Amino acid sequence: MSMTSSVIGRIAEVFGEFDICEDWKSNLYFRFGYWRRINVVELQKLLPNPIVAVEDTMEDDECGTLYSYEIRYI
Repeated sequence: MSMTSSVIGRIAEVFGEFDICEDWKSNLYFRFGYWRRINVVELQKLLPNPIVAVEDTMEDDECGTLYSYEIRYI
C-alpha cells in the first residue's frame, strides 16, 4: 500500500506542519516543526501497512536533541 494524500493530510491535522525529507542514503523521513518530538505510536497508527516510522535523533550543540522519523517499508 502507498501513502496517499489523505494520509499525509491526516498526519498534518494531528501533528501540524511537517516536511518530508530525504537523507544522503535516499531514506525518507518526516521532520515536524523544527525537529520537534512527536508520539511515534500515534504517527504509526496513521500510516498504512507495511509502512513504519522509526524515531531517529541527533544531538546539536546549540539546540539539543533533534528528532526525525524515518519511513520504512517492512
